[in-house]
Amino acid sequence: MNGNIARIAHAVLRIGTGLLFLEHGVQKLFGLLGGLGAPGATAPLASLMGVAGLLELVGGVLLVAGFATRPVAGVLLLEMVIAFATHHNALCTGGQRNSP
Repeated sequence: MNGNIARIAHAVLRIGTGLLFLEHGVQKLFGLLGGLGAPGATAPLASLMGVAGLLELVGGVLLVAGFATRPVAGVLLLEMVIAFATHHNALCTGGQRNSP
Protein backbone atom coordinates (compact mmCIF):
# COMPACT_ATOMS: atom_id res chain seq x y z
CA MET A 1 0.00 0.00 0.00
CA ASN A 2 2.77 2.50 0.91
CA GLY A 3 4.58 1.79 -2.37
CA ASN A 4 1.50 2.73 -4.37
CA ILE A 5 1.00 5.92 -2.39
CA ALA A 6 4.65 6.90 -2.90
CA ARG A 7 4.45 6.29 -6.66
CA ILE A 8 1.24 8.31 -6.94
CA ALA A 9 2.72 11.14 -4.85
CA HIS A 10 5.87 11.26 -7.00
CA ALA A 11 3.79 11.32 -10.18
CA VAL A 12 1.55 14.11 -8.89
CA LEU A 13 4.54 16.22 -7.83
CA ARG A 14 6.41 15.57 -11.09
CA ILE A 15 3.41 16.43 -13.27
CA GLY A 16 2.50 19.49 -11.18
CA THR A 17 6.05 20.83 -11.33
CA GLY A 18 6.23 20.13 -15.06
CA LEU A 19 2.99 22.04 -15.66
CA LEU A 20 4.29 25.03 -13.68
CA PHE A 21 7.48 25.16 -15.75
CA LEU A 22 5.47 24.65 -18.95
CA GLU A 23 3.17 27.54 -18.06
CA HIS A 24 6.06 29.92 -17.47
CA GLY A 25 7.80 28.85 -20.68
CA VAL A 26 4.64 29.45 -22.72
CA GLN A 27 4.26 32.85 -21.06
CA LYS A 28 7.81 33.92 -21.93
CA LEU A 29 7.97 32.53 -25.48
CA PHE A 30 4.43 33.00 -26.80
CA GLY A 31 3.00 35.79 -24.64
CA LEU A 32 0.11 33.64 -23.49
CA LEU A 33 -1.32 33.71 -19.95
CA GLY A 34 -0.59 37.40 -19.50
CA GLY A 35 2.70 37.77 -21.34
CA LEU A 36 5.72 39.58 -19.92
CA GLY A 37 4.56 42.83 -18.36
CA ALA A 38 2.01 43.62 -21.06
CA PRO A 39 -0.58 41.26 -22.53
CA GLY A 40 0.98 39.31 -25.38
CA ALA A 41 4.52 40.58 -24.75
CA THR A 42 7.25 37.99 -25.37
CA ALA A 43 10.96 37.68 -24.65
CA PRO A 44 13.44 37.64 -27.53
CA LEU A 45 14.76 34.11 -28.00
CA ALA A 46 18.39 35.32 -28.02
CA SER A 47 18.08 36.79 -24.50
CA LEU A 48 18.41 35.26 -21.04
CA MET A 49 14.62 35.36 -20.67
CA GLY A 50 14.22 33.64 -24.05
CA VAL A 51 16.66 30.89 -23.12
CA ALA A 52 14.91 30.49 -19.76
CA GLY A 53 11.56 30.24 -21.55
CA LEU A 54 12.91 27.58 -23.89
CA LEU A 55 14.36 25.58 -20.99
CA GLU A 56 11.09 25.86 -19.08
CA LEU A 57 8.94 24.87 -22.06
CA VAL A 58 11.00 21.85 -23.11
CA GLY A 59 11.81 20.86 -19.53
CA GLY A 60 8.16 21.12 -18.50
CA VAL A 61 7.05 18.88 -21.35
CA LEU A 62 9.74 16.32 -20.50
CA LEU A 63 8.80 16.34 -16.81
CA VAL A 64 5.11 15.86 -17.56
CA ALA A 65 5.95 13.03 -19.97
CA GLY A 66 8.30 11.46 -17.41
CA PHE A 67 11.26 11.34 -19.79
CA ALA A 68 14.79 11.91 -18.40
CA THR A 69 13.32 13.45 -15.27
CA ARG A 70 16.50 13.58 -13.16
CA PRO A 71 18.75 15.29 -15.75
CA VAL A 72 15.94 17.66 -16.72
CA ALA A 73 15.28 18.50 -13.07
CA GLY A 74 18.99 19.22 -12.61
CA VAL A 75 19.05 21.61 -15.57
CA LEU A 76 15.90 23.37 -14.37
CA LEU A 77 17.32 23.63 -10.85
CA LEU A 78 20.44 25.29 -12.24
CA GLU A 79 18.27 27.68 -14.23
CA MET A 80 16.31 28.63 -11.10
CA VAL A 81 19.50 29.17 -9.07
CA ILE A 82 20.84 31.50 -11.78
CA ALA A 83 17.49 33.33 -11.98
CA PHE A 84 17.49 33.80 -8.21
CA ALA A 85 21.06 35.03 -8.13
CA THR A 86 20.65 37.47 -11.02
CA HIS A 87 17.09 38.79 -10.64
CA HIS A 88 15.49 37.94 -7.33
CA ASN A 89 18.26 38.16 -4.74
CA ALA A 90 18.54 41.72 -3.44
CA LEU A 91 21.94 40.97 -1.89
CA CYS A 92 23.48 40.08 -5.28
CA THR A 93 21.91 43.00 -7.14
CA GLY A 94 22.50 45.71 -4.52
CA GLY A 95 18.79 46.08 -3.82
CA GLN A 96 17.98 46.67 -7.49
CA ARG A 97 15.69 44.38 -9.41
CA ASN A 98 16.95 43.55 -12.91
CA SER A 99 13.68 42.64 -14.61
CA PRO A 100 12.54 43.70 -18.07
